[in-house]
Amino acid sequence: IPLLLAGLALRLLRRARLVRARGADGERQVAATLAELGRPALHDILIPDGRGGLTQIDHVLQLPGGLLALETKHYQGAIDGEPDEPNWTQRLGGRHFTLPNPLRQNAGHVRALQRLLPEAAVCGRVVFTDAAHFPTGVPEGVSRLSSLPADLAPLLAVPANDRVADAWRRL
Repeated sequence: IPLLLAGLALRLLRRARLVRARGADGERQVAATLAELGRPALHDILIPDGRGGLTQIDHVLQLPGGLLALETKHYQGAIDGEPDEPNWTQRLGGRHFTLPNPLRQNAGHVRALQRLLPEAAVCGRVVFTDAAHFPTGVPEGVSRLSSLPADLAPLLAVPANDRVADAWRRL
């Protein structure tokens, strides 16, 4: 039994490392796309969550009119979900998996940034790498990596707000 448990623990550790490595790869892809936009960005930051803990935000992009919290998801296969549903579904290789709604996760990041920097407008977006597709349509507030620059274009075209630079320095 101890050998069986040790083997199971090793398998779980390997799987956890693989998941972290895949997530980091997706975050690198998004960071590279953000760099092409020529706007200041921070990656993998920890800020107070407003409830006594911390929250980790994959990317924060400085926009002319505010800040954008981005959550990266590096899933494969078909993703289905509605903005108001607690869970979404991933279909991959004939199997179905449940994942927490990433828009809800990122809403917590937006709230934390708003508490920390009340002088700045803050919005959020979830970015799926192009390994995922959305057979029923991409939900509002979600981008695929290939469409991210076009999806952000309206936010990049707004007039500059002086309070954003002050908030960015504080962040």
